[in-house]
Amino acid sequence: MIVDQVRRWTLGRESWRPAGELIRPSEYDLVRIESAAEARAFVKLHHYAATASSTAHRFGLYRRGALVGVALFGPPTSMNAHRAVFPSLSIAQAVTLGRLVLLDEVPGNGESWFVARCLHALRGAGVAAVETCADPEPRTDERGRRVFRGQVGTVYQALSMRHLGRTKPSTLRLFPDGTVGSARRRGRSPRSASGSCPAA
Repeated sequence: MIVDQVRRWTLGRESWRPAGELIRPSEYDLVRIESAAEARAFVKLHHYAATASSTAHRFGLYRRGALVGVALFGPPTSMNAHRAVFPSLSIAQAVTLGRLVLLDEVPGNGESWFVARCLHALRGAGVAAVETCADPEPRTDERGRRVFRGQVGTVYQALSMRHLGRTKPSTLRLFPDGTVGSARRRGRSPRSASGSCPAA
């Protein structure tokens, strides 16, 4: 799928950048974030879901010393899904990209540039593959206003990940403003598209 815009999140607010923009690598640094609390706080502050997944590997994208993006990689949310996708790999060898957040200011192809470098770093840490999911279902508030357009995994497509289908359908319970009640507390996960790629 070819798109002309890419999504950004700042303080939970959605914004868009032109897809044709190119990041200037000389202005950015990829840094492992030692503090799980620091990485998770950034994600909770800016990601639309306001939650941060479990994490074993944390990477920050810095522009001139300022943190402008975070990627969290960690154990799978479902061992059944993990075994279906990577039956011969342990959860240390095949991890899940649980959260990816870049601020408004990062140019259009920032996600794929950032994640590609994360995958290279993961390879050096013994990770052989990465699995992740998109959330394609749009959501509206009680007045019918669309508050979430849905995601089709454009960055995963840009990285040549392989689409493996959808996870088990489930029910999301929404608050009047369209935000999602905790799926984890109910033992359910959103209906999603999934993909995987080698960590190369």
